[in-house]
Amino acid sequence: DRDGDGSAALAANAPALGLFDGAGFSAGDLQLASGDTLLVMSDGVSEAVDGDGREFEIAALARLARRFGDDVGGLAAAVIDAVCAHRGRDQGQDDVTVLALRRRA
Repeated sequence: DRDGDGSAALAANAPALGLFDGAGFSAGDLQLASGDTLLVMSDGVSEAVDGDGREFEIAALARLARRFGDDVGGLAAAVIDAVCAHRGRDQGQDDVTVLALRRRA
């Protein structure tokens, strides 16, 4: 189900890929309509904290997606920049991995 801003969050339901031999993963289906953007990221985005211990605001991702529209390369770069800015001087936290895809037709 989509939020009022048109976004939908999918819950992570397994450990990170490659961490454990024999780890089980479930599969699911997601229907992307023409013009939809899929943004996949590591927990280094969702768990990034600032100097006061506040986590990165995930709602900012929907705002960035609307701002960048078809420019998924710009969107991915903007997410990384936003996370790095949020973390401030403490860049030694987790990795920040972002994949952005847009369905054109």
